Amino acid sequence: MRLHTIHQPHIPSMKRIAYLLPLLLLLVGCKDNIDFDSISGRSKLVVYCMPTASDTTYLRVSRSIPVKAYADSVRLTYVDNAQVTYSVNGQPHEAQPIGSGFYRVAAPQKAGDRIDLRVSAPDEAEVNASAVIPEPVPVTAVAVKEVSLYVREYSTTRTFDQLTATFTDDAPRSDYYAVRVRVKHYQGQAIGYADHGRTTWLFADYADYLQNRHRMDWDSLRVEFTDSAYSYPQVFTESEPLLMPVTELDENFGFSNDFYGNLYIFNDRLISGKTYTLHLNINRNPGIFGYGDWEGRGEDYHFAYAYQVELLRISPEYYGFLRALNDINNNELANAGLSLIRPLNSNIANGLGLLGTWSPSSTAWMMKDVVETPSK
Repeated sequence: MRLHTIHQPHIPSMKRIAYLLPLLLLLVGCKDNIDFDSISGRSKLVVYCMPTASDTTYLRVSRSIPVKAYADSVRLTYVDNAQVTYSVNGQPHEAQPIGSGFYRVAAPQKAGDRIDLRVSAPDEAEVNASAVIPEPVPVTAVAVKEVSLYVREYSTTRTFDQLTATFTDDAPRSDYYAVRVRVKHYQGQAIGYADHGRTTWLFADYADYLQNRHRMDWDSLRVEFTDSAYSYPQVFTESEPLLMPVTELDENFGFSNDFYGNLYIFNDRLISGKTYTLHLNINRNPGIFGYGDWEGRGEDYHFAYAYQVELLRISPEYYGFLRALNDINNNELANAGLSLIRPLNSNIANGLGLLGTWSPSSTAWMMKDVVETPSK
């Protein structure tokens, strides 16, 4: 069985329309003159590469499609015969093509290393970029607990698992971050034996075991974690000011607050040099979308959950690129052609794309506190 997602057409609320009408009236009579002849008819190399402290880096090379040549039938053209020079602190390393425009570089690198990238291809101008891998910022776990919040998007109060984690920003400079939550989903079972083996009790899940393991005198108890899988769930930003939760006025003017790839970016403008605690809300008992087969085997991974906060320090170029992606996705007016679309940032000289560096740190794994039922 295949699952298909049906996208319902977006119908603005009457309240939103009331806010938008004055703006639309202001736009009447505005005129933009766009001279397509002034747009270059040549394609450019597009390079995406995101190095971090590791021993292997991947990059992808393709060609852009000029506006004049664009058609619905045109597909992105990957470049498998590019000449790639990838240097770490001035030391060049071979980039091995592996197909579909991807190249692999085996080059040990660490925080503080400078990456220089040059790419050329037949009939295309050479492109280049440079960046430094930033130092990681340690992050420490605090707790996981349940919180109830009113969610304006759904007009109801919902209960979330809230993760708190603390880090200290470096004061002397402007820093850019991304944060995400990693969930480990466990398969397993918990069994209690009583009455000299005549009674066997299968607990519903690990939380049920923690709550009820003292309710009776067991001959023995057995807990087994048999398998695990990972996911990066959506974070609901209502409790975290650094993630710029939208106001009611923002919503009325067509702005939302989704983050590309569930990677939640922010800068240190409000916390420069301070120790700060993040508050990140996720759905309780998160599922694993698309994991397993189409018969719903992802449901098997609901025995227990562990949580981890990952904090990434990212380069300014990486931040600017992700910020532009978010602005495009969250601006309903721009997507409807009623305002300008922010261009994507690129630090690839003579071309397009991104050389974005980053360094990760993560908390210890946390499990949600469960109140045990006292023995009778």
